[in-house]
Amino acid sequence: MEELGKLIEQYDNLTDKVYDPSVIKQCVFCGENPVSKNKEHILPRWLIEYTGDPKRPMNLPVWDFEKRAYSMKQVAFDQFVFPACEICNNRFAELEGKAKQAFLGLLEKRTINMQCAEILLDWFDKVRVGLWLAAQVWDKSPTQIQPKFHIQDRIAMHDRILWFSSCKQSQKCLRATGINDQIFKFIPSYVSLRVCNMAFVSASAIGLCAGPLGLPRIKIHRRTDDRHVDADIVMPNAGKRFNWPAAPTKFHMLAQACYSDLLRDIEIENSIRDRMIDKSKSKPHLYYNDRLVCLNDSAVKLDLYEYALSEDLSKAELQLYGKLRRHIVNAIPHHVEKSSRVWRKIMKRMLFLFPIGSSEVRQ
Repeated sequence: MEELGKLIEQYDNLTDKVYDPSVIKQCVFCGENPVSKNKEHILPRWLIEYTGDPKRPMNLPVWDFEKRAYSMKQVAFDQFVFPACEICNNRFAELEGKAKQAFLGLLEKRTINMQCAEILLDWFDKVRVGLWLAAQVWDKSPTQIQPKFHIQDRIAMHDRILWFSSCKQSQKCLRATGINDQIFKFIPSYVSLRVCNMAFVSASAIGLCAGPLGLPRIKIHRRTDDRHVDADIVMPNAGKRFNWPAAPTKFHMLAQACYSDLLRDIEIENSIRDRMIDKSKSKPHLYYNDRLVCLNDSAVKLDLYEYALSEDLSKAELQLYGKLRRHIVNAIPHHVEKSSRVWRKIMKRMLFLFPIGSSEVRQ
């Protein structure tokens, strides 16, 4: 941790970051002081109940300053809650209700369509950012982060991919991997979730999948001090194929390119327009059995590959998580302003200092 502290100090010297402990009282959705304060289950109650007893213990990795290592703290699953405005909570309850139906449809019926895919991608954005915010509250490690965005700021903001696979062994379980990954604490772009006999890995970042989808992609020139990005839109080249950030053969993918307002004034050819919901994002695409399918209203029945053992699925999930982790770090621009170059150096060093596999929220 001493080397980590030195690396973080290098970056702090380039920024005006000041840690504000009031973060623990902010609404996880909007970041303001909660109005008519409610409590939000980051891992929703319906999912907790689906996977077992709501009062079963959850093991949380928490930094121990005396031992200078992580120790496990137990809390009941149904008590894993954080502050939220009543209005925000009610607004996101609609997404939660739709997500439950889409999630169970994939988990039990193995079917997916365009609407369900987009709901799942939105829901995993919510869960991923929510778990990151939750980690700032329960973990008192030296790497204190001041969140600059909250759940509502990151739904469908950037390209996103959801990988998923299954195993033949049936079991009740709920596990999130990577929550105390030191890189995730600074770059909350990826997380994995194990639900019963299925594993999910969610990721979102600028330009993550537009290239492999054959859609216009965002090319970053530099990040400005006010956290904005100077970027161009690069139209797809029929003669060039981009690789997926991670493509294990036994996992399937849902992918969607997101552009905010960058395509607003750009003319898009018909072949691309047919694959777009509007100019802010593409339709969700399914990469399945080595085929890329642009989803529509019709449901697709999935014949998922199943690993024989739960341990085999867990190992593949962790390998995918590791590949994605390296991809996210290596994608940090190194040719831009000094702070980004130092940031990239810090994160690449963390890949070595903090191997994966030691940071889970599990039962």
